[in-house]
Amino acid sequence: MNLQRICAVILPLYLFGLFLLGACARPPHVPEKPWGPAMGTKGAVYACTTQTTDPSGGKVSYQFDWGDLSQSAWSGPVDGGIPYADTHTYTTSGPYEIRARAKNAKNRVSKWSEPFSIYINPGEGQVRWSFGYAPEDPEDSADFSAHTFAIGPEGNLYIPASDFPALICLNQNGTMRWPFPSPEGDGFATAATISPDGTIYIGTDGGTFYALNPNGTKRWEITLPGGVIAPAALGLDGNIYIQTDNESLFSLTPSGSRRWAFCVGGGTEPPVLGSDGTVYAVQDESLFALDPGTGLPKWRYGMANTVVGALAIDAVRSVGYIVDESGNLAAIDLRDGTELWQVPLGAESPSSPVLGSDGTVYISVSGILMALDPDDGGINWSFTPPLLGIGSTPAVSSEGIVYFLVIPAKKDRQEASDTLYAVNADGSRRWGCGLGLGLADDFMSAPKIDQSGYVYIGNGSRAWCIVGKGGPATSSWPMFQHDNQNTGRASQ
Repeated sequence: MNLQRICAVILPLYLFGLFLLGACARPPHVPEKPWGPAMGTKGAVYACTTQTTDPSGGKVSYQFDWGDLSQSAWSGPVDGGIPYADTHTYTTSGPYEIRARAKNAKNRVSKWSEPFSIYINPGEGQVRWSFGYAPEDPEDSADFSAHTFAIGPEGNLYIPASDFPALICLNQNGTMRWPFPSPEGDGFATAATISPDGTIYIGTDGGTFYALNPNGTKRWEITLPGGVIAPAALGLDGNIYIQTDNESLFSLTPSGSRRWAFCVGGGTEPPVLGSDGTVYAVQDESLFALDPGTGLPKWRYGMANTVVGALAIDAVRSVGYIVDESGNLAAIDLRDGTELWQVPLGAESPSSPVLGSDGTVYISVSGILMALDPDDGGINWSFTPPLLGIGSTPAVSSEGIVYFLVIPAKKDRQEASDTLYAVNADGSRRWGCGLGLGLADDFMSAPKIDQSGYVYIGNGSRAWCIVGKGGPATSSWPMFQHDNQNTGRASQ
């Protein structure tokens, strides 16, 4: 073999060897910026993923820096170019930045990747955030005790503030986006109702009813002959139904024009809508079913005492549930208004009823939460908190957890905190979260659940976000006014 042929064989091998030596001497490429959920929960397992390759094409090992002064152990060697995930459990809530790096078989270590920012929320039953509103004097804060949240399609939160009459719009993290002060200085005495396009409907105790854009600007207003002290109901066609304290129920078009009015007696409870559009109005001791087009009655059902709270609708059974001021709960056939059963719960201060995914009826009476059989009104179980008082309308999650707020009786007010309770589907206590002292009187804030499982409630000078579990129950009526937009419209 001549020298030329020898060189032709040896030189490529030599160069390839140099390439391999150079590749092995180099570390893996910097891993991709990790990815995973933007939010996690304290005490729960959190997973994050990254990937990279090695210049030599060999296997790589990974290490994560979790941003809380801890790092993962190096993983075993894995093929490059394939996503690799690791997990971590955070013990404190707050913001964190996660990075990743890699090493190869020669223990050559890459630089750290770009950081991935996450937020770890408190654990279940703990406060995620609270919000107060005192634009003039911190000692003269707004009161949120009597107000219920509404949640818009974009996830923004809406809650009225008393004392400084304004509708407050909050971001999901509890920071304020904007306030809409009442132009006339009249109080916003009820929760807002949100349409699918984000339009916000809310009225004042002076009789002005507003339609607001999602940015807090006014779209239109109308003056009604009576204060608006109950949430409006919203039809699928966009028509609006409003109960005023002058005993009249009004129907408006989406542009704010008056369609019809109905009045046969006093009424301060919100109207609600069946899945077929039928309007149900509470007036004194009566429940009326009204034609949505004309406002004319289809039928009337009467109770012995004044009806309190809103009707809850089981669209599957075509049954509605109402309660009177003496704690008598009635089940009504919504097809013709006949009574199916009525049970005396034997106590005062009943809340509005709500329904679980299996049709179970939940109601609080004198601060005791009850679960009733929808077939006959029999009590399946009851949950009695340590201190009795007034209980809010409950809300039911997709996990079967029932949330309700309890305000202790006046004799216990100085020693006891208002408490949001979570009760399991079998009636056992899951947790209680103290919220301090509120100032509720005739109406108190009802809990709202969002799709992430957070529970929102107003109380005293603070509005609260508590970490729950599971979104709203798949039910015809899982919370006050049916949903977290307060549409008051039943679903199948």
